[in-house]
Amino acid sequence: MSSIERTEVSYGPDTSSINPILPSYEYIPDAEPKLFGDRVYLYGSHDLAGTGNMCEGDYVTWSASVHDLTSWRYEGVIFRRDQDPFLGAQMAAGTADPLLHNLFAPDVVEVEGRYYLYYGVGLSASGIGVAVADSPAGPFEYLGRVRFPDSEKPAGWVDDVDGIDDGDMAFGGGVAVIERPAGKRMRIHPRNAKRFMYDPSVIYDEGRLFLYYGLASCRVVELDPRDMRTVIRDAATGEYASRVLVPSIMVPSTWPGLIRTRGMGMANGPSIRKIDGRYVLVYYAVGPRATNAMCYATATDPRGPFEYGGILVSLGNVRHNGQKRPTDKVGNTHGGMIEIYGTWYLLYHRQTGRTQGSRQATAVALTPTEDGGFQHAEYTSLGFSKDALPAFHRWPAAMACVLTDANGRRPARKSAPYITQVEAADGLVDGQSGLRVAQVVTNLTAGAIIGVKHLDFGSDARAATVSVLTRRTGGGRVEVRLDASDGPMIADIPLAPTTPGATTSTARTAAVSGRHALYFVFHCAQTTGEFVEFAFDQTPTAPDRMPTT
Repeated sequence: MSSIERTEVSYGPDTSSINPILPSYEYIPDAEPKLFGDRVYLYGSHDLAGTGNMCEGDYVTWSASVHDLTSWRYEGVIFRRDQDPFLGAQMAAGTADPLLHNLFAPDVVEVEGRYYLYYGVGLSASGIGVAVADSPAGPFEYLGRVRFPDSEKPAGWVDDVDGIDDGDMAFGGGVAVIERPAGKRMRIHPRNAKRFMYDPSVIYDEGRLFLYYGLASCRVVELDPRDMRTVIRDAATGEYASRVLVPSIMVPSTWPGLIRTRGMGMANGPSIRKIDGRYVLVYYAVGPRATNAMCYATATDPRGPFEYGGILVSLGNVRHNGQKRPTDKVGNTHGGMIEIYGTWYLLYHRQTGRTQGSRQATAVALTPTEDGGFQHAEYTSLGFSKDALPAFHRWPAAMACVLTDANGRRPARKSAPYITQVEAADGLVDGQSGLRVAQVVTNLTAGAIIGVKHLDFGSDARAATVSVLTRRTGGGRVEVRLDASDGPMIADIPLAPTTPGATTSTARTAAVSGRHALYFVFHCAQTTGEFVEFAFDQTPTAPDRMPTT
């Protein structure tokens, strides 16, 4: 970790928030927001940009005042990878595997003034680890594994199953979905998926502690709050774990090569909350037409059964208001809910860039339904903002929530634009590398479409100046359109030929007012060009709002 301090960063005037919600250099997927005192703490996995792998970093956290969700403070590393004895041993031996041994999605719960971090080590067979701290910002210290009671240990028990020599019998230890023996082909154990301890989520409710986990299904086990990690047998069933939600999408004989989709099937990532006396389980699910979504189910008992409620948000808006295909990159997502001043928000992650390992925390306000559920929210650029963002401001192009080629195909296609991180003299200091970096939209193929939702141009319809900051486009033009990529064109911006640095290009717009989605349609000479920022100004002879560098 670099010694360079990462500080608070805000976007937008007043209380405007955008997606991603953290500084652009930070990649925190599997977002779990928790309210402790008057601050929201954001926990999650930690991707490192450009590695091509997921969850390669130590656990870090950011926090924001409940009164200002636009300004996030970096709290630092809260738990290092080498603090876990199993993972630490793999690292020391040089055998750590990105899929098996990275720190996957965690959760944190407060009990009697102490904070407990629950986490899994990749797809390994090491069970669920627990760490404890006296502050929500850590540092956390390793406590042990979620474990069976001593009465379950066989006579002469030797802890050689999960690779952790602490004398405990880890609950779920020894159960692996995949293995990669040295010098041998990967082994797949698909039938273990239903028992695999994956993506823990915890809730402390009326003196009882419940741990949820799931891969292709969801289970819950009660833990003893006296030590926070010993499982308690369910008196009603005689079992430790109960199946609470089993809309399985995976066929055991073919996992993970094939996925059978019947409606929306749970993949992973359970997150539990209690709302108005009901238990709400949020999880990542997949479905037809490349639907990758956050869904929810509800129950009146923490052990279920949970009934499917619907989609909360879908990457690229597929199936939102009848949309038939996603208009942004799709893939896994994972998150949790939080209530702020009477509004429930869902935090989840978007897929940033073209490769794995560049996922970022995003937010959306949820709208309740009359039956106590939630509507399918729109996938937008808004972050915590519940209203459209002020148009007359300078905004980063990387807040785009629509990225398609001229035919509406998303970044899975080589012809579509995508967001990437680049070194930039005027960028933010990345605490991992110490470099100044910024996010830009690149791969500006002919007719590339970059969309932002939503901007408010006010009630007074007037012409304005629109500016775009670009690099290495080789010249060309940019159409600026409202509400759709083929909607009304309010400006046609000529792009200057390539220059050594960034160039601001401007044009006057037609008179515009009201709330709109904004689409930039690029026609460039170079596909390697970069779209950095855009701005609107209503002054009659507006100067450039963005410097030429």
